[in-house]
Amino acid sequence: MDSTRSSDLALVASDLPDARRGIIFPPEVLAHVFSSLLKSYTLHYTEETADAIWEEAFDVRMASQVCEFWRNVALSGSCAHIWGTIINVDTSSDFWVEELLHRSGNAPLLIQSRSALCTSPRSFTSFKWEIILSEMHRIQYLDLTLETYEAHELMHWFSQPAPMLETLALRGAFDNPLSFADMARASLIIPQGKHLFNNNSPKLRNGSVTLDNFLFFSCPSNYPESLNIVRLNLCLKDLPLILMSAISGTSLISYVNSAGPALVLRNLQELVLVGNMEATQLLSRMIIPHTCMVTLSITQVRTYHTMDDLLPWRWLKDHFSPWKTNNNPLHSWSLLTIRNGWFAFHAATKDDPQDCPWFVHEFQGLRQGSTPASRFLEFLTENAILEDSAVVRLDFHRSSRDSSGRLESILGTLFSQCKRLTQLTLVDRSVRHIVPSWNVRLLLIEGSFPADASLMEKLMVEYLDEQGIYQIPHLNLEVAQGDGRNFVRRGELVSRDFWSIVQPPFVCKKPGQISLGFFW
Repeated sequence: MDSTRSSDLALVASDLPDARRGIIFPPEVLAHVFSSLLKSYTLHYTEETADAIWEEAFDVRMASQVCEFWRNVALSGSCAHIWGTIINVDTSSDFWVEELLHRSGNAPLLIQSRSALCTSPRSFTSFKWEIILSEMHRIQYLDLTLETYEAHELMHWFSQPAPMLETLALRGAFDNPLSFADMARASLIIPQGKHLFNNNSPKLRNGSVTLDNFLFFSCPSNYPESLNIVRLNLCLKDLPLILMSAISGTSLISYVNSAGPALVLRNLQELVLVGNMEATQLLSRMIIPHTCMVTLSITQVRTYHTMDDLLPWRWLKDHFSPWKTNNNPLHSWSLLTIRNGWFAFHAATKDDPQDCPWFVHEFQGLRQGSTPASRFLEFLTENAILEDSAVVRLDFHRSSRDSSGRLESILGTLFSQCKRLTQLTLVDRSVRHIVPSWNVRLLLIEGSFPADASLMEKLMVEYLDEQGIYQIPHLNLEVAQGDGRNFVRRGELVSRDFWSIVQPPFVCKKPGQISLGFFW
């Protein structure tokens, strides 16, 4: 946002006669203009966005001082929501925070804070935080990054009703890995007999909860109905391994304590889980609809953890099974493997947008041990999960761990199950390692190496021989080049380009690279 915008508005107004300054705009139009200045406040609150947010707030304040008419509009009820949006707690004085709360009237509040951006040491017991948190009943958006010992200061306020709360994001900012003893002090512990937001946050059902290296701990009886949300983002990659053990009669909302009942999220539409082995065990304590979009980003942090340790296979089987009998089965899937053993798997129904698959599993492992993709593909094959798929994209690179070619063998078995396969895309040098069972009607070979063209004759002969086809099919030649950008799968909750290993799709650009397709 250009901070000169408000200065330009002031310059235009200064050229008008005093009696007409600002009155050329109807009040409702002027209020809309003020609102349009705000664009950054719903972004993840980081050091980069804080500067843009400050400039937008400055623009609003300057625009409200252009003339008396503009100021009257800015301070009217039609602009109350603006003042409730620009409460920059970290850099504002007690007086200015109190003034903004007054100007916002009864409008919803957007509150976000990060201690690293504070101009003075933050304390949730200070005057400005006391008056802000006393307005919990009208906070709509709450995004807090907390230090190790700050969570306990919020307990009183998080027990108050929050009937307007739609988005809750709590993030842990820990310089060092937490010890077992520190974990209780770093988390929000809900005492026996208490409920999160007094079990009164109904709008969270249509909103989202983000827990980024931060946990709630509550007694097993504290399962607020209001947490029946539609989006849940859990980024737990930096929490200590010991964390997920049951802790003396407490549980993480309701799914850490293995002895407690599972967390049932009947309306959940999207689940994102970023973490290590212990984080994935949370899945076995959750019950979600099979239509829920799931993204799993798993990191192997110990060499002795195998794929059997890293994924709850029974939960995955239960989650996939309904699609085998569904009227809208899994229509397409893609697999990317890279030479260090990492892999990414996407699966989608026919109705899913291309960049919004129903299921995503991305794995980053250590170099020791067996090929992790092999175990996951065995699971898909054993349960015939992909047998109805029609479209496949394979970007296959042999891992240095897989000298025996085990992964190619499993892929061959998997392809033999895909009897309805009609379109297959092989990316880069994939064709050097695997030639699947041929039942496709359209084959695309994309690559960045012109030498791959030499493989086409052998490939086509094998294909035609397998099909028993003696008439050469029509050959279609296209030229493609990767665009080189980082692929971000979707940005519904947080941008995940920092962990995604998915490569960008190929787009038609210029000659020099190979993309061959034939069909009949």
